[in-house]
Amino acid sequence: MESAEPPREVVVSANHWRAMREHAIAGSPEEACGILAGCSNRCVSVITLNNALHSATRYAVAPEELFQAFTTLDRNGWELLAIFHSHPQGEAWPSPTDIANAYYPHSAYLILAPADHDWVCRAFRIQSNEVSEIPLHVT
Repeated sequence: MESAEPPREVVVSANHWRAMREHAIAGSPEEACGILAGCSNRCVSVITLNNALHSATRYAVAPEELFQAFTTLDRNGWELLAIFHSHPQGEAWPSPTDIANAYYPHSAYLILAPADHDWVCRAFRIQSNEVSEIPLHVT
C-alpha cells in the first residue's frame, strides 16, 4: 500500500535506524536494501530484503520476496513509507541509476553510506527524475 503523496519528512526510531545500519554493515561490500513500513511519515517497521544482484553498485529484489513484503504491508494496514539501500563505497546521494529506477514516486528513498567510522543516512523524494532531500529524524 502506497500513500497518495510522498512524505515531506521521515521519522524513524533509534531501533529502526539501528536495524537499517546493521543490515547495511552485514551486506557490505554489496548494497543492502529494504523498505520502511509506516503510517503518515513515521516508520513502524523495517523490512530488510536481499539484494538479488549481489552487487556493490546496484540492487534488486526478487519478485517473490517483494510480493511477500507488500503482502505484509497490506495485512497490517501500513504504507510504503520509504525504500532504503546502501552505498557501501559511495555517498549517501542518489546515483543516476537510483534516479532512473525510482519506480515508487510516492515513497521516500533513504540511502546509507559509510562516513567517519560510522554510517550516515539521508532521505530523498525522487519524482520525474528530480531529486530533493527531505528531513530524516531519528527519535
